[in-house]
Amino acid sequence: MHEQYSDSAPGGSTPSPTPYKDRSAGLVIFGILTVLMGCLAALFIPLMLLGQAAAAKNPDAQVHKR
Repeated sequence: MHEQYSDSAPGGSTPSPTPYKDRSAGLVIFGILTVLMGCLAALFIPLMLLGQAAAAKNPDAQVHKR
């Protein structure tokens, strides 16, 4: 009725754990690149607002259509 569970495999041998691989340098580099791409995207906000302000000053400008 009461079964005992052990953490060994049914064959009696336990699989060896994989060794820990330090990935902290890669994660730091990825984090820095992510933050830099976010800063680059944030720099486009003033450029967009400047473009809208320039377009509002000249409403007669022709739009080039193909």
